[in-house]
Amino acid sequence: MVTTTGTIAIEEVARYPLPGMAFLPSAVRPDPAGRMLTYLWSEDGSLTRQLYAHDPVSGERKILFAPAGGGATEENLSPEEKLRRERARERGLGVTSYAWAKEANRVLVPLRGEVWVQDGLHGSPRKLAGGDGKPCIDAQISRDGEWVAYVQDDELYVVAADGSGAPRQVTQGARGTGRTHGLAEYAAQEEMGRSHGFWWSHAADKLAFEAVDETAIPIWRIVHQADATPSWEDHRYPFAGADNAKVRLGVVGRDGGEPTWMDLGMDGESEIYLARVHWLPDRAACSWCASTSRPVHARSCSRSAATCGSTCTTSSSRCARAKGSSRARSCGARSAPASVTCISSPPTAT
Repeated sequence: MVTTTGTIAIEEVARYPLPGMAFLPSAVRPDPAGRMLTYLWSEDGSLTRQLYAHDPVSGERKILFAPAGGGATEENLSPEEKLRRERARERGLGVTSYAWAKEANRVLVPLRGEVWVQDGLHGSPRKLAGGDGKPCIDAQISRDGEWVAYVQDDELYVVAADGSGAPRQVTQGARGTGRTHGLAEYAAQEEMGRSHGFWWSHAADKLAFEAVDETAIPIWRIVHQADATPSWEDHRYPFAGADNAKVRLGVVGRDGGEPTWMDLGMDGESEIYLARVHWLPDRAACSWCASTSRPVHARSCSRSAATCGSTCTTSSSRCARAKGSSRARSCGARSAPASVTCISSPPTAT
């Protein structure tokens, strides 16, 4: 065995990418056809990455998506996007994320607060939204690749992925009030590992979204004293023992309209943590909740109809309908990690 020794300068240890990590690809995924591998990679070993495609058969590698101007830089990132990057521990520049539609040959690339898509490996990039002063945040493509949703200025928007129409605002009432629709609150991002605040249904006809009310949380000002020109940031920070954000879970149609607010199954609790939300293949969405005063293993599983808000809990087999009439059925979980609310979405009329 041959052993080699050497030294690493302290500057190398303290820089990014970390030693040995500069040329490693990230976000490695197959394309929908299963013929190519796509990934983020930096040819020069810097933090600036581009989206590449690799053919495992021929060994050929080529750039799949290369934005004009190099993509995201420290200078062109919005304050909102910088905050999201901090909570995601994201240091990369250029192209920092992408997502293939699960059931279509279309890739989504969020970039500099804008929303871009490309059809397959050989399509041309096209911009769907952004560039009007307010960044598009947390863009997500539907399973069928036909629609993209994102949050802009505290409200949820939907746009056709083929570029055939203008973006449509599908939620109302949060902008300018200290509330948000479709964004994960600070505690969810930092403490629960949940970065999303809205979720496409499998059929792409509805979106579940989180409504966050932070008006009871005092504003905390962070002053940047080292700047040449004095500047500051104002944030609503939930200090330990003080008020947290109030959260609700709603379901809204892809074309907008009045949302249906779900019963999260935590009656009597003043504070609820919305830990996870998932749509199920049978047109239902499940949310896992916890509270500050109940152990997370002591709750039951429930399912609520998206059209009327009815709820049925498996622990007592009782169904309390908020309004209208609809069948509610248990989702079959024996022991949930917290309150689990399942939102049934009835088939869309054809």
